[in-house]
Amino acid sequence: MISLVINNYADHAECDATIQSARETSPYDLDIVVIDDGSPEPYVPKDIRESTRVFRCEKRIGCGPSRTLGVVRARHDWVLILDSHMRFVPGWAEAVRGATAQHKSTVWCGQCLGLKPGMMDVTKAVSKYNGATILFSGPDNNAPGKWQVIEGKWVPEKAGDLYPLAGIMGASYLIHREWFTRINALGWLKQWGSDEPSLAIRTWMLGGECRMLKGLKIGHQFRPRSFHVNATGSNIYNKLRLAATTMPEAAYRRIAADLPKQYKLPGDVAQAHRWLAQDAPQIEVDRAFMEENTKLPFEGYLERFDLPKFWE
Repeated sequence: MISLVINNYADHAECDATIQSARETSPYDLDIVVIDDGSPEPYVPKDIRESTRVFRCEKRIGCGPSRTLGVVRARHDWVLILDSHMRFVPGWAEAVRGATAQHKSTVWCGQCLGLKPGMMDVTKAVSKYNGATILFSGPDNNAPGKWQVIEGKWVPEKAGDLYPLAGIMGASYLIHREWFTRINALGWLKQWGSDEPSLAIRTWMLGGECRMLKGLKIGHQFRPRSFHVNATGSNIYNKLRLAATTMPEAAYRRIAADLPKQYKLPGDVAQAHRWLAQDAPQIEVDRAFMEENTKLPFEGYLERFDLPKFWE
């Protein structure tokens, strides 16, 4: 039916619990692919059945490339991409089965139930999120240097189960392998950041849709610290490269000018620009691909979801 792709870095006990929760709440057999992204100690799953497979990266490559690797190794066309610290609400697999009958250019976002370390019971979730709006204006009333470019903001629940979304929630989304490959949203990303904004923006611009699938309910642990240490340079790079390949030149210039004010880490900003210079040929190829295949221009995407034209 579907494949589950789980990115895991040094989160082995939680990864085991995530796999167990998925299997216990699904009436169907699941193909589960775990990408062990260079964990200090290799991940060996407690679930020893043949349909749970682990592929280890000897060197850490990051979330986006890891998920791309997992999708390539999936046995089914529809893939549910997950983090390693999640719990499932019964009924999710049936909702996914229904969604797979829809068009393969639709990316489905699950309803996210907020969990905390030590409290992983989905019946006692501390919050409920229904998709994300991608903001380009940011918090603090657009104060200089406070632009949260391409960041997520939770949107309130809407009527119905299948409504369109500007952006998808992190690491609980269903996508067809052919569409995933076509839009190439994650493979170029560095260690951490901009996975879901890249996937959502490129999906809408290339003629697909992102939609909520409320029946896909998954608890997601929000931890007080991130495993992605010292990743600021990669986060800046990912935002700039996404802007360079999908947005007008004026928008890119505005983002490039404002990100240093936001991060205030000159060394990381400089590193991001060095990476951009090194990758310039590939970036130009990707931008040409977007220009040739765009069905909904970036400005049209902003209008579709009443987002600001932030570079004027």
